[in-house]
Amino acid sequence: MMTTILFSNVLELLIFTFFYKSLLSPNNNNKHEYTIIYTLCFLTKCLSNFFNNIQINIAISFFTYLILILKFSNSKLIYKLLSLSIYEGLSIFSESITYHLFQLFPLANENELLQMFFSKFVLFLFIFLIKKYKYIIDEDYIDLKDSLLLSFQPLSIIIFIYVSNGEIIINSKNSTLIIFSLVLLIISNLISFYIFGETIKKNKIKKELDFEKMRIKENEQYYTSLKKSIYDFKAYRHDLKHHFSTLKSMLYLKKYSEAYKFVDSLYNKTCELSDIRSGDEFIDLVLTSRLHKIYFFNIKMYFEIRPLDLSFINAMDLNTIYANIIDNAINSCEDCKDRYIKIQTKTNNQYQIIKITNSCAYATEINGSFISTKKDNDNHGFGLTNIQKAAKKYNGFAQFKFDTNSQEFITTIIFKNNTKNNNT
Repeated sequence: MMTTILFSNVLELLIFTFFYKSLLSPNNNNKHEYTIIYTLCFLTKCLSNFFNNIQINIAISFFTYLILILKFSNSKLIYKLLSLSIYEGLSIFSESITYHLFQLFPLANENELLQMFFSKFVLFLFIFLIKKYKYIIDEDYIDLKDSLLLSFQPLSIIIFIYVSNGEIIINSKNSTLIIFSLVLLIISNLISFYIFGETIKKNKIKKELDFEKMRIKENEQYYTSLKKSIYDFKAYRHDLKHHFSTLKSMLYLKKYSEAYKFVDSLYNKTCELSDIRSGDEFIDLVLTSRLHKIYFFNIKMYFEIRPLDLSFINAMDLNTIYANIIDNAINSCEDCKDRYIKIQTKTNNQYQIIKITNSCAYATEINGSFISTKKDNDNHGFGLTNIQKAAKKYNGFAQFKFDTNSQEFITTIIFKNNTKNNNT
């Protein structure tokens, strides 16, 4: 019995680790902490098995595995609970089916070690099958309601067996009927996974469409703003000769005070309509449409530009990246005394890198993601997500970091050299 319990818990912990690492986002804890916690969980489960009580075993298993995924996974709590309920349900399914299968073969039923290994093998097969449904725990496309509904079936079985202490299943005289019932339950769960999988795929398509609509709206606003800037510059250039004529008349009449004021006004207007030259044509276009805000907030611009070859990115996607980065940088600068934006680009044999550093008084981060602090945040907070999606579309990588010491927000985007358009 001791050997069976030891092997059973070792295999179960290994299978569970394989399960949650397949479905959830694991974090990087140090190996010593990992070893200590797993050892404690192993000893706790072994101790609970000696009581030979189904209710105690289920409770200990649930809380043991809950501790493991809370400690070693970065996923949201609802997805951790969902994955745990699925695992516990599959574990009970495998043990129940194994028990009744071995009841049909009295000689095999006497071998506890063989029964245990068969049970874990069946559990592993279930886990391997569930891995194909990994997208059912997609944190971007499944919400709280879907998670609760999906977890209802495995949780209901766990609660049923827990409340009945397993008596109805263990003491049933018809093992064939129980096996058939359990198989139907498994099929029912798989059908539920399929239905939810289709729902999640639809949610994903909807979010992608929303993203495209948002991107089109941003580009429309960008081109409208750019068109207005060009029109204003042409109109001002047209009036410039009249301004100089007026200034000449003031000086001729020796109205020096009025001339000084007129020159100041002319200088400010010229600054508003002048452009900023970074050395990158597309960055200059984006900055031109935002000059009024840059000058209004007195934001200093710094550039360290090395030529990039981003021809594999279409204009709309490139605008989504640059426009959102610069808009976020300008918004972050608003609450700072020292306002600045530094744009750097560089390339090497492997990568092309875009780095934007801007002053930032504070940033709100939840579950590793930065969120908008605007009052109407229902209409904000899409910028960083849009940047990530646009970069990912071309096998790129976007990283956001807030440095509390320097009070800077740093956006880094990396593309591989010779990246082909992944638009398909």
